[in-house]
Amino acid sequence: MNPDIATKYFRASSRYANVTRVFDLHEILELLFGMGYEPLGGIPPRVFGYRAGASGQIARKGGVVVDINTDSRIIGVFGLDIAQTMSEFKAIEDGIRKQLMIDLKNYFYEILAEFEVFSGNNPIEAFSNLGDTIEGLEEISCAPDTELSLYGVKLCWKGKIPDSPEWAEVRIEPLSSKADKTYYVSVIYRHVDWSKLSLFAENIIEFVKGLIEYIEGKREGEG
Repeated sequence: MNPDIATKYFRASSRYANVTRVFDLHEILELLFGMGYEPLGGIPPRVFGYRAGASGQIARKGGVVVDINTDSRIIGVFGLDIAQTMSEFKAIEDGIRKQLMIDLKNYFYEILAEFEVFSGNNPIEAFSNLGDTIEGLEEISCAPDTELSLYGVKLCWKGKIPDSPEWAEVRIEPLSSKADKTYYVSVIYRHVDWSKLSLFAENIIEFVKGLIEYIEGKREGEG
């Protein structure tokens, strides 16, 4: 059967490299209100000579939530509909550039995502059999009469380091509350190029599907 993939978390964001503090909370909210968003929480009063800042979620439209950190120069958009979330993020960023006339300088874009995957197979058995392909794993033991096995895998962008504007990190393991039935998959993908990030988002479900098929292909002796 094809894996049933449920999106549990998806957030697209950007960190900007502007030296000065470019975001004013009131300006951002006015832009968002014009796009159909409603505020989350109270709005601070305007103060003479001061650009209002914020850290956290500031506005919602349906299932889409916008967050901001004015000090760190980060804007993020959360939603469980991946295509809609990516579209809303780009529309907000374009609005900041065009309507607010702010010359944004992107440091990097980032996707954070979590999925639960049900394939009809047992993830614990799948990882155990995948571990059987690793030479010498059976010789490792943490205590007498205790045999260790794989309980997941973690992958990263080869040759990159985590403290980089370009990075990928993927973790796949049994979901602890349903470990014999469901996989948990988390994804971090960071890139300086919006088009590369957007393409990854378009294909992220197929990417997750391929990961599970690879793991279970090993389990079934196909890899």
